[in-house]
Amino acid sequence: MTQFELNTVLRTTNLPVVYRAWPSGKAPALPYIVYLTVRSHNLFADGVVYLPITHYQVELYTADKDLDAEQLVENALGAAGIPWEKSETYVETEGFFEILYEIEV
Repeated sequence: MTQFELNTVLRTTNLPVVYRAWPSGKAPALPYIVYLTVRSHNLFADGVVYLPITHYQVELYTADKDLDAEQLVENALGAAGIPWEKSETYVETEGFFEILYEIEV
């Protein structure tokens, strides 16, 4: 799956989506999604990349614990056949929740 295809999958949530970060002062109201490439974990054969695999972080930001928004992301990933791992952090300095989905595609 390409970065463009992942972006398309995330947009099916109807939440605002951006790669890496919103421009300074341009972030929309919560909830929104930020995603970024973390690393590759490629499969090699005969000294070449046989299957490129990219590890992404999909970050859902919400003002409060928002199970509906989480379900939107999980449904979008599931419909695309993308397995995920999830963790949650409350960012006190910003006053919002970050739900982190780690995926490899």
